Amino acid sequence: MRARKQAAGGFTLIEMLIVVAIIGLLAAILVPTIMGAVKKANYARAMTEITALEGALKGYFQEYGRMPVPPGGMGGKDVMYSGADQAAVVNALIGRDTSRNAKDMVFLDLHPRSFNVKTLNEMYNRLDAGQPYCDPWGTPYRILMDMDFDDRIQDTGFDTIRAKVAVFSGGPETNVVSPRLKTW
Repeated sequence: MRARKQAAGGFTLIEMLIVVAIIGLLAAILVPTIMGAVKKANYARAMTEITALEGALKGYFQEYGRMPVPPGGMGGKDVMYSGADQAAVVNALIGRDTSRNAKDMVFLDLHPRSFNVKTLNEMYNRLDAGQPYCDPWGTPYRILMDMDFDDRIQDTGFDTIRAKVAVFSGGPETNVVSPRLKTW
């Protein structure tokens, strides 16, 4: 009796090319879907963060009867904060600046990932160094405050906003002239 030869195990070149083509086709379908989901998630995160920031500012005002303006901040004139001054405002809202938050209350709960860091200490160091709280695209949130207490924010580059505080993000386009993500 003759011994049968066993076929060598493995894939032919054609089979490999078909598998690669199928993987490429699936990737072409999935990548735009995933990118769309990431874009929507960033918009949702930014809207959640600006709403929380506005709520924290209102809570601070309710508690203290004044706005958490940074040291040397402008009194009597409506203002917009976005840089190191915004970081100083956020420091008061998270309870780290007891000169402006004597009761050491936390009005805004921030996670270190909001500053692209892993620990609270790293986040605090960045705030102390004047790094502002930024949107998912890396642009600082803008905080508008009614400093003359007429419930209108004026002279900040926008039409009159009927509010004590307002917050906005320029979005991925960093459009600060007509922002899509805003609390008013």
